Amino acid sequence: KQLFVTRSVTNTAFTQGRTQGLELGYKADAWRMMFNFNDGGNTNNQNYTASNHADWAATLRAECQCMGTDWSRWNDFSSWRDSDSNGLLAGVAFHVQQNGRTGPGLKGSTDNTTFFAYTADLSYESAGWGLFGAFVGNHLDLPSGQPNVDNFGWVVQGSVFATDQVEF
Repeated sequence: KQLFVTRSVTNTAFTQGRTQGLELGYKADAWRMMFNFNDGGNTNNQNYTASNHADWAATLRAECQCMGTDWSRWNDFSSWRDSDSNGLLAGVAFHVQQNGRTGPGLKGSTDNTTFFAYTADLSYESAGWGLFGAFVGNHLDLPSGQPNVDNFGWVVQGSVFATDQVEF
């Protein structure tokens, strides 16, 4: 379902890991959207009062299937040789979370940390080969007196089937 490059340094630096939350989605022929209210990135099933747990977090993703009609083709990064059409998927996502008011000794604190993350990505698949590219970034708004932090990264990956079962 994924290519080896998905475990890249960029992924390690920008991944938000697992969250718990409620997601609502809508899908039409050419586009779909997902909205998720969750407990924040990298919380891995911790208690709500854990000190690194977000007070609240929300994620929004929108995708446009610019070419093709089969949403299931985007369940993985492989484009099988017997694909009967080309596909192009464009996506954007935004995530925001606020930390600092829950956890031991933090109740009522005014030293909030706000984290904002975003991505824009493009996937193209044809008969036996595919390309994917993404630009990712995040912004950490720290409590007063501390400098804010901005990070940026990108990923480009491609694949091609040499035979029906061997993919590079």
